[in-house]
Amino acid sequence: MNHLLFIKNSVRQKDAISGVVTGLGVLAVETAYLVFAIILGINLFKRGTYYQILKRTGEGDKTSSQAANVLGTLIYAVLVFILLPVVKAISTKIFGS
Repeated sequence: MNHLLFIKNSVRQKDAISGVVTGLGVLAVETAYLVFAIILGINLFKRGTYYQILKRTGEGDKTSSQAANVLGTLIYAVLVFILLPVVKAISTKIFGS
């Protein structure tokens, strides 16, 4: 019962307009981050950047370019999704919560 009182008080302190603005701001930042990350990932894949990195380290003759690009894209996607909560926390701090 006591827990419900705290929730009710915290809701009263925040009006509906600021809640919507906060939610839309966070959503806009997350969407921009994901779109930018996807476009950058596609660009890196198309240019064969991951294979070029392996080639410069001397491992290029041991790995095919297609395998290096697919593996690099998977690693890039994991990093993007790992950083998503960080982006969400930062955007929440910017737009207020």
